[in-house]
Amino acid sequence: MTARRPYLLDVVDALWPSGPSARIHRGQTVREATTFVAVPTAGAPRLLLPAGGALAAGAVRAYGGHASRTARWRMRGTGALFALGVGGLLFRDRVTVGGDSESVLDELARVLDEPVHVALRAGPPRANRKPVLAVLDEGGRPLAFAKVGLTPLTADLLAVEASALTGVAGKASDLVRVPRLLHHGTWRDMAILVQEALPVDRSGAVSDALLVRAVGEIASVQGTAMTPWAGSQHAEHIRGRLARMARTPEAAMLAEAVERLNASREALPVGCWHGDWTPWNCASLDGSVLLWDWERFDTGVPIGFDLLHHDLQSVLATDCSPARPAALLATVASRLSPLGLTPGQATLTGVAYLVELASRYLADDQAAAGASVGDVGRWLLPVLTRAVRDLPAPRGEMTS
Repeated sequence: MTARRPYLLDVVDALWPSGPSARIHRGQTVREATTFVAVPTAGAPRLLLPAGGALAAGAVRAYGGHASRTARWRMRGTGALFALGVGGLLFRDRVTVGGDSESVLDELARVLDEPVHVALRAGPPRANRKPVLAVLDEGGRPLAFAKVGLTPLTADLLAVEASALTGVAGKASDLVRVPRLLHHGTWRDMAILVQEALPVDRSGAVSDALLVRAVGEIASVQGTAMTPWAGSQHAEHIRGRLARMARTPEAAMLAEAVERLNASREALPVGCWHGDWTPWNCASLDGSVLLWDWERFDTGVPIGFDLLHHDLQSVLATDCSPARPAALLATVASRLSPLGLTPGQATLTGVAYLVELASRYLADDQAAAGASVGDVGRWLLPVLTRAVRDLPAPRGEMTS
């Protein structure tokens, strides 16, 4: 079986479109070309860093690493190696792109009005996977982050993020710091978004108390309301996703869950949510929360979604099993109590959140993209099906 070409090498070919395909070599820098250091190897790179100790160290510091304590130490250790000048000796693989025509470097230099260098990072396989470029000045100082939408889905997500950064930035208080939007447009038929680089190199993990406060602020950034789930904007979005889905057993299970949730009469507090709040896209600095990756921002959703998403995603990274959403539902009342939800409201919110997650993964076809969470019929829908059966029956409806 032929080994699949690494994702980041395909990305480099797209961003340097008129040169020869990216080529791999060992240990030396090629003149009159853009050369990256592959970390850990060119056969399976997680990072492509600009050649040069200060540039590489600056890129690693810009990416930070807040997914876990292990990830933070790994990133900081890698950055220290390059700052000491030995990173290039330990990581010997190089990826070089040439060509005289315009590349993404030229576009970013125009946007930021100065010469730039870039690093590239690859996330895990997902339908919404996209290159994230750390943009650096000549001395290795982070200037910005750039995202490139290579597919219709990722282009749509960048449009949502651009709108969110513009709308939320002027309304959040000092508690939540949102990156400034620097540019959103199209380059060579690809969507591109450039935003301010937040100072993650000086930040730390967000405490739970600070997280709850920040979630509450974002929930109310455009006001809040009370409504049964069926009358919410979120319910309308879910019904739209279902209507566009292929008729599969998973879609049928989800539709059944939605029908039962739709029958609930209890009013829920609804507001905004970040949409993909995880430990690796937020950080704490001087009592405030740095928060990025706003591609899933939405309004009219049950308050508490962000808190549940943060908690669930942090454990799914290591254990994508039915036990995880089951545990989330078992503790949902106490978890959402600080946001002012009653136990009944919290239970409905937890079920609605799992509906959101299942419908998102099915609509994006995460299974086909190879995402670990993509097989919702295995780990998520069985838990959701049991949960909706346990919901209190609407008045006038008898259960058997």
